[in-house]
Amino acid sequence: MTFSNKNKNVLIALVVLLKVFILIYFIFQSSYTDSFINNVISNDYSELLGPVDNLVKTGTYEYIENSNIPYSDRMPGYMFPYVIFRYIFSQEISVLLLISFQIIFSIIASLCLFKLIYLMTEKTYLSFFVFIIFSLFSFIIPWELWTYPESLSVSCYIVGLLFTYLSIGGNRINLIYGGLFFAWMFFLRGFLGGYFLLPILFIVLLSNSIKNSFYKVLIFMTPLILFQVFWVSRNYYSKGEVIFLQTK
Repeated sequence: MTFSNKNKNVLIALVVLLKVFILIYFIFQSSYTDSFINNVISNDYSELLGPVDNLVKTGTYEYIENSNIPYSDRMPGYMFPYVIFRYIFSQEISVLLLISFQIIFSIIASLCLFKLIYLMTEKTYLSFFVFIIFSLFSFIIPWELWTYPESLSVSCYIVGLLFTYLSIGGNRINLIYGGLFFAWMFFLRGFLGGYFLLPILFIVLLSNSIKNSFYKVLIFMTPLILFQVFWVSRNYYSKGEVIFLQTK
């Protein structure tokens, strides 16, 4: 028995719908205050997104408003896309948009995971099995409803893997996209730097020469190098210190 495209789309839609119901369940389970915003703001909000609020208000990415002390205790990956929302909307609406973005991005990542497994194995049943497990039973689901970077970092990892795998055909732009998502993952959670090993292994094993693999790895790492140069330069210019990751 094989899945037709129509059956695939129906099953995918059902799984996504079930995921939405699970998220709604978690929302009601956590509604112990009158304000939904208070339920989704994490204990790390002041360190992760508070500096973004201050950036919008004072023009300085700082922990304490009007302190004029540039903040570098945490890496700034989680400021995107919140900073865009915050320049346009209030804090409350921006937080709601961020949570919505995390949920949508997670759904996109689950579809990317389905495609990645299918491309690697050509087994539809296995692809659906992994897709269902990730969408409905993953530990990351509750984190999508809080202002923590865990959900976005997992989504970046999956999407980055897909783009890296798609680059096997020689499309260099996919390498850049893959590197971009992995760079974002790294700036979301710096301790995930070791997760670069799998895409680099993809590249090396599927390249036809050492020179070619080195060139592709360099392309893949370019987004991270550029972001790192910007972050280190910003910290040195504003604080007079060489800070590669964070100070906390």
